[in-house]
Amino acid sequence: MLMRHDVDVIGREIHIPHNDRAVAKNVSVDTVKLTFDTEWAECTSKVAIFKNGSVEFRAAVDGDTVQIPWEALDKPGDLYLSIVGYVGEEKRIVTEKMARPYRVRENGALAGEKPSDPTPDAVQVLLSQAGTATDAANSAAARAEAAQEAAVAGESA
Repeated sequence: MLMRHDVDVIGREIHIPHNDRAVAKNVSVDTVKLTFDTEWAECTSKVAIFKNGSVEFRAAVDGDTVQIPWEALDKPGDLYLSIVGYVGEEKRIVTEKMARPYRVRENGALAGEKPSDPTPDAVQVLLSQAGTATDAANSAAARAEAAQEAAVAGESA
């Protein structure tokens, strides 16, 4: 049911080996499978930016895939993709503008025009992941401290 778009990121360029089109009004079914060259191996996080006309949307790259936000497919037009890779807070890698964008084609008849809930922005996703990691680290530290206190109390008894 998912439409997978294969993309190669080589030499900071985005290459679309096959399917270069999408259809407007699809929601949560178009994904991009990314294959990166070795330059991207040290990136600690990656963000995909989708731009169709005036609509620009960031989405977190999960491993080597990213879902195309429905907001970028809402209207027909040229859909550009760029990838930004981060190595901590010190380095950033950015792809150049696509030479050949995806073509978002007009959709067929559609009963009802209500889109789904807004897609979470990449920054929201990354902050949520960081918060979850911080919570887990704090919980582990508290458990370790409690275990150490119990061990000390057991030795003194």
